[in-house]
Parts: sequence; C-alpha cells; structure tokens
Amino acid sequence: MHNNTNKKQISVDILDDEQEILTSLQDYMGDNFFVNCFSDSEVLLAKYKLGRTADILICDIHMPKMNGHKVIRKIRKAGFNLPIIMISGFAEKPDLITALSAQVDAFIEKPFSLGELESLVIDQYSIHEKYIAANKRAEKLKHMRTYYQYLLKRIGFVDSRDSRKKSAKYQEI
Repeated sequence: MHNNTNKKQISVDILDDEQEILTSLQDYMGDNFFVNCFSDSEVLLAKYKLGRTADILICDIHMPKMNGHKVIRKIRKAGFNLPIIMISGFAEKPDLITALSAQVDAFIEKPFSLGELESLVIDQYSIHEKYIAANKRAEKLKHMRTYYQYLLKRIGFVDSRDSRKKSAKYQEI
C-alpha cells in the first residue's frame, strides 16, 4: 500500500510513559518524519486544544494518570480526525475492544519492529489522505448537483420524476 508519500512531510506525535520507547522511536523515526514525543497525556492534550495536531498519533494504552483509551476518547470528542495507532505491551481482548470503540485506526503490540511501525504510519497516513480526498470530491459533487438543479429551475426545466409524483397524487384523488 506504499505510495509516493513524502515521509518527511508526515508529522507524528508519540505518547508513551516509557522514556526508552520514546527515545528509540524518536531516534529511528526522526530521520523520516517530524516527530514530537510526549510522556504526559495532559501536555499532549493541551497541544491539541490549541489546534496543533499531528498527521498521526501513536499512543500507548497503559500509562499513569490517564490511559490511552481516555486520551483517544478526548481527542475524538474534540473532533480531531487524525489516524491513531495504539501500541501496548500487555494488550488483552478487552483492550482491543475498547480501542475499537474509541475509534483507533490501527493496533500494534510491543515488541514490534521499527520498520513495521514505520510502514503502518505510512499506510495509515495514505488511507487517511485518500479518505479526505474522497470526502472533498463528494462535497464538491453535492454542491455541483445543487447548483445544476438551481440552474435547471431558472430556465424552467421540470424534472420528469417530479411530474410523475404529482400525477400519481392526482390519480389518488
């Protein structure tokens, strides 16, 4: 699913309470992406409240203060629609179910290879970009249809479907 996505343009926020993980991900992914690491969920959420989100969020599940599920629910509730990849070293079936209900886009279990995570980031970014493009096309088509209907009414064109509905009403009387 890899396309010609320029990796350097993708910004990635990483939230994990383990400093070794953050350092490792920053070192590896920092060469290819714009990476911001957070060990405190409140600091990440404060950044998002200011409207400064990344293209992708990588979020651990089990953290002190606020777990990853709660962080993601807050992000989704605030209306942010970025792809979210959840990571965990101790994921159990209830964690996966909760992650899905919190609208997580992908899940990867620790330990994972850095290359695997990088591929997942690129894939999720690509899927999200296609989704945005499709929504823009659909919105544009909707506006075009409305405008064409307006123009047709102005020149006096009557939609034959409207005529059939009217004649069916008169036949009932």
